[in-house]
Amino acid sequence: DNLRGEWRDIISNTSVVLHYAYCQESDIIAKAERSCPPEYKMAAVAGDRNKTKDCFVLDFDQDAYHVAATGDPEAVREFFLSRMVMQQGAALRCAVSDQKGFCLVEDIEEYKSTLLRYGLLKRYHFPRHVLRSQERSIRAMMSPSTSSGSV
Repeated sequence: DNLRGEWRDIISNTSVVLHYAYCQESDIIAKAERSCPPEYKMAAVAGDRNKTKDCFVLDFDQDAYHVAATGDPEAVREFFLSRMVMQQGAALRCAVSDQKGFCLVEDIEEYKSTLLRYGLLKRYHFPRHVLRSQERSIRAMMSPSTSSGSV
């Protein structure tokens, strides 16, 4: 269906894709350090989203990059806690037809239990392992050879 390979946004009121390549706050900074060439950091600090969008497919990753580019650990922590951590009192878009806007998560344990029970909350490690393996391979190819070719 998507022969040109262009990215298309699909919005649904009944489902959500959680893209969290960040398991810890430090992952935000680590990914930012390898997401864009160095000259993009200055654009991010200046708030130039048009320049930095060249590096990202998802707005969420671009947002994380802009926060990490500030170099402010407290801003990174706030971003992580407010945008990536499901917790008691978190605001989510309401899926109930008679309510509009956002609803607060009132019983996080029940919520997590339901997501697990229906198979909607899982952690997939394979993509991360593949990406880290590729990064190691690229670094190995770029680093000078340490072998001594004695004949």
